[in-house]
Amino acid sequence: MNEVSKLRNKLSSFYINNPYIGKPIFLGARVFYRLKFFIENIYLKVRYWNKFGKISFNKVSWISPDQVQYFLINRLFFSWKIHFRIMEGKWDLTKKLIKELFILNNLKNHFLENKSWQETEIFTRIPSLRKGKNIWTFKNEAERDKSLDEIDNLYKKIKSEGYKSQKKLMSLKKWCFQLKWKPIRDEIVLAIDRNGKLIFINGKHRIAIAKILDINRIPIIFLIRHKKWMDFRKTLLHYINTQQNRKLCFKIEHPDLEDIPFKYNDVILKIIEKHITPNRGNLLEIGDSLGYFSKVFSKKNFECSIWEKSTIKRYILFKLNHIYGQAYKIIPKSIKDYREKLEVKYDIVIVFNSFQKTQKYENHHYDLLDFLSKISITELFIIYEENSKFSKEQYMNLYKESTSLKNIQIIGDINRKTFLYKLSN
Repeated sequence: MNEVSKLRNKLSSFYINNPYIGKPIFLGARVFYRLKFFIENIYLKVRYWNKFGKISFNKVSWISPDQVQYFLINRLFFSWKIHFRIMEGKWDLTKKLIKELFILNNLKNHFLENKSWQETEIFTRIPSLRKGKNIWTFKNEAERDKSLDEIDNLYKKIKSEGYKSQKKLMSLKKWCFQLKWKPIRDEIVLAIDRNGKLIFINGKHRIAIAKILDINRIPIIFLIRHKKWMDFRKTLLHYINTQQNRKLCFKIEHPDLEDIPFKYNDVILKIIEKHITPNRGNLLEIGDSLGYFSKVFSKKNFECSIWEKSTIKRYILFKLNHIYGQAYKIIPKSIKDYREKLEVKYDIVIVFNSFQKTQKYENHHYDLLDFLSKISITELFIIYEENSKFSKEQYMNLYKESTSLKNIQIIGDINRKTFLYKLSN
């Protein structure tokens, strides 16, 4: 038990035994810790602003419990000290699959298999070994029985009332008068590893119950972010600043990237899904969508690939592929080299690009058209943004002439600026 925890326990005990004297001291300590929390948050933002841009270190995000697939073995990192918030090194490699989490398996035995606590392994964990390697233990039988009763009550409460954030649970009245010390940052605590994977750190009972009850969304807060993940965020933000309106085309599904603005919602995806004929096969994605379509169609029996020449975008696609669970293959070669080495047939090709700004983009466009003329395509989907040097008719005729697909169909009109076309035989 650390010094802060000892102090909190002493304050709580003093408050219970001396309510009239202890109350102002207890509330004063709460105000002090909240002020300290606020100042630390400002300090972290200022400290890392130039390195990593705008980031909220203590923001509560909502995620699916299924996104948490690992837990951190090294408990030394559970500390809210400032220098722990962004960490280099191999600490994120000391993780295991969360299905191996001791408390999760014991709670499954109790709640899903209807075993009594006496039949679970956790019931035998006495005396405490907290100073050793095993943290799933109790000091004595009384502590064990009290803890197991609290787990039962928590499970019943979440099952009947749903999962609520600490902000929702902690009303002003409770904050002022509840005897039990309630930490400010008492949500489920996670870390982010070098590849953007979410790692569980603290809140073992709640994460276990959320998974057992198949809760859709839970509130979490990030304690540690790996330095390599922060480097990726910096690269991504730099890329976004080079884009029109400083926005991504599509949202990236990651809780630490949810604040990044994007232009299009899922309406384009839904239109394409509605007009796709094959229900499996090979899919090629080209353009500025950063794997958005491959992420979806890889779960629908498609083998997805992405062609990209840009070094910075290949790096972004590589990192996003870890987040998306290896949803696609990245083709890093030039189109010419790729074409000469492989004879490829694609059932679906999706092109999202605006090759109109510079001569470089124009040359790239003709390189792409040349590539498309040499491969076999069943259905080609083009997302055209109306700021091209080509008119819609000229743009689509270029693709029609470069492929064997002669049937052109407009399938979507997004705000009269973005048009969706389908080419097929």
